[in-house]
Amino acid sequence: MHKNIEEAASYVRSKINSIPKIAVVLGSGLGDFSTELTNRVSIPYTTIPHFFTSSVLGHSNELIVGKSGTTNIICMQGRIHYYETGDMEKVIFPIRLLQSLGIRIIILTNATGAINADFYPGDLIVIRDHINFLGTNPLIGNHDNKYGERFIDLSNAYDRDLRKKLSNVFNDLGITYKEGVYIAVTGPSYETPAEIRMFKAMGADVVGMSTVPSVIVAKQAGMKVVTLSCVTNKAAGITDKIISHNEVILAGKLIQEKLTKVLINFIKDL
Repeated sequence: MHKNIEEAASYVRSKINSIPKIAVVLGSGLGDFSTELTNRVSIPYTTIPHFFTSSVLGHSNELIVGKSGTTNIICMQGRIHYYETGDMEKVIFPIRLLQSLGIRIIILTNATGAINADFYPGDLIVIRDHINFLGTNPLIGNHDNKYGERFIDLSNAYDRDLRKKLSNVFNDLGITYKEGVYIAVTGPSYETPAEIRMFKAMGADVVGMSTVPSVIVAKQAGMKVVTLSCVTNKAAGITDKIISHNEVILAGKLIQEKLTKVLINFIKDL
């Protein structure tokens, strides 16, 4: 895997003049932020050696390097989900690539279903912790010291200092937000009402099918992580409404203006 990552990193370096220290990963239907970048260089996933593309609607499959204000960033438009391949190595490859490129801060976004009764579609949630319900861990298997320690502490997986900075940005912009715990499931089927009741009892506020493997690998790499969840629907059993991926994409588009404003101002303060 190391050889493949280095080949991918070498290719990306050949396409850009300088390597940013900050990366943003945009979730389902949340790609508008990347259009705000200036001095853009777009690198399709299909051209990056050993990289994998998402087959899911709402993921554009491009690595974009540019400036947000005066700050250089790398932006991933789309991610690979575990349910697409059943291969965790493919899921975490982009994070290992970002590690190889020298990324120090990673901002993750995702679309989620609300478990907490006080969370509604259109809400932005700052994730403070997670529950890994994927049934696996991205660090399982042969260990390579190049990527960091095997046994990593996740007590501050979602960096407290970055969350404080993000809170200040929300307050300065006059945009309301909430904090919560994210539970990751494999999908691709949505959860049953009984599962949602169980997740609620476990302390989860929102549910999704991504993010947690990326967080674990990024923390192993020594990156600082912060995650913003966009609530696109009420989870099963919380409402009688039928959940669909089209609903998720449409709701994501409605929240993008607010998300983009928050990201631009947050990155400016980093």
